[in-house]
Amino acid sequence: FSTEEKINFLKESLKHLDNIVIDFTDKLVYEYCFEKNIGTIIRGVRTITDYQSENQLFYFNYELSNKKVDTVCLFAKTEHSFLSSSMVKELALFKGDVSKYVPPIVVQGFKNKCSMQ
Repeated sequence: FSTEEKINFLKESLKHLDNIVIDFTDKLVYEYCFEKNIGTIIRGVRTITDYQSENQLFYFNYELSNKKVDTVCLFAKTEHSFLSSSMVKELALFKGDVSKYVPPIVVQGFKNKCSMQ
């Protein structure tokens, strides 16, 4: 999906929450944080490999930001720790049911994309 499509999916899926801002940048994360006056990045972690990557990113962003941008990691529930976007995409490509893993608007997006191929 394009960036615009992903943003639309997020906006639709989270519209019931009034304290969410959805944005996009092509800058380095710490630069974006400075621009928007953000002091903390929240990241999701599923596996030990994710943790190792996020740990490296934390130190990288922390150092580049002169210790002004911190990172908090949230761990996935065990029942979701196996999920990845590539797995869901492959399931959708083979016309499998992805409704258990993504919001309804994304299910429809997959149906539209897969029917065009």
